[in-house]
Formats: sequence, structure tokens, C-alpha cells
Amino acid sequence: MLDRFLLNISNNVNLRSIVKRKTLTESPGKNYVDMVTITNFKSKKQKKIIFITARVHPGETPASFVCEGIINYLIGNSEDAAKLRDYFVFKIVPMLNPDGVINGNYRCSLSGYDLNRIWHCDNKDSSPEIYYTKRAILEQEKCFLFIDLHAHSKKKGVFMYGCQSRASPYISRHIPYLFWKEIPSFNYYQCNFGMRLGREGTSRLAINRLLNLPYCYTM
Repeated sequence: MLDRFLLNISNNVNLRSIVKRKTLTESPGKNYVDMVTITNFKSKKQKKIIFITARVHPGETPASFVCEGIINYLIGNSEDAAKLRDYFVFKIVPMLNPDGVINGNYRCSLSGYDLNRIWHCDNKDSSPEIYYTKRAILEQEKCFLFIDLHAHSKKKGVFMYGCQSRASPYISRHIPYLFWKEIPSFNYYQCNFGMRLGREGTSRLAINRLLNLPYCYTM
């Protein structure tokens, strides 16, 4: 489904001024890990980067549907989508763990790793999916926002986990608060901004610390 979806987008001549598709790496199972870049490529404005990843845990299928919705919205004809493309560059990795999805795993990769616990490591042989995605994120000089899309096994609705720093304890709450005000399905009171021990290898904590970026979230 994802291959067909991305192929339709990349083959659409009407979208070539706003969409580019790139393969970051091959997984251990020889499946492609693709990145989609969406922006107004004709605009000369200085733009900030929004990086979105999804489906690191194969069993969390709602993440793929949300990611597909985000892509469809951003390539759409609405005035708001056009403004977003003018002011931001969206870099989206819609499936971080294609091996796990294809082989029916619930949480781990074909190598046996929970890929959302090894973002603080660098092993391009056993986990090239994370190694090359992290390289792509660290290459961005103006990264403004990072979101990793998941699905929860028990909680309902839409909510975020952030990274609360001691220096600025409330800054990571800004974007979830704005979402809460604008999106009826978003539940601010389900959000959590603590940084528990044992979560150092998650994408949001690793990117938060590597880039000193307050706006890093699991959604």
C-alpha cells in the first residue's frame, strides 16, 4: 500500500514542484526506507525544517494512516497547505521498519531490535533504518520540529509525549497546547512531558539531546 501510494505521488507530474522522493537506505531484509520531501521548491524563502517519521513499531498501524493523511494534506490544493509549503520543508519517513511490517512483527525489526530504543546508538549494519534516518535529521541546520508517529495500545484520542527541560520547563508544551486549541480530537491532558529513565534510545529524546531541540515529540 505504501509503495503504491508513494509511486502515485512521485509519478504525478503536477506534484514535481512540491514533492521529491528519496531512498535513504535498504533494510536488512532488502526493503527500501524512503523519505518524502514536501515544500515549494520554487520559493527562495529561508525555510525551517519539520521532520516526521512513522511506523517504527510495525503493529501500530494507525501511524501509517495518520502519516498518509499528513502527506495528502500537504500536497493538497488548500490555501493553508500552500502556506505551509512556502514557509517550511517537510521531510517525512513514512515507514521506519518495513521489515517488521512485511514479516508481521508487532514491535521489533527483522534484526530483533526495538528500533525506538536504539536512536542513541550508531550501528548501520544491524539497524541501517535508524542510522541513515538519524543522519538525514542531523544534516538539517534549521530543524524546527520533530514528530514520530505511533499508536497506543490502550489510550484513545490524539496526544503527545515531549521533552521537558529544566532550563525551559514549559517550552515543549507550546505546540501540544496549540494543537489542543485547534484540533477537536487532540487531548492535552493525555500528554506527558517527563523524560523517564530507560527512554534515552527513543527518537524524541535522542534528537532532543543531539540537536538541543525542544520541539521533539512522540505523537
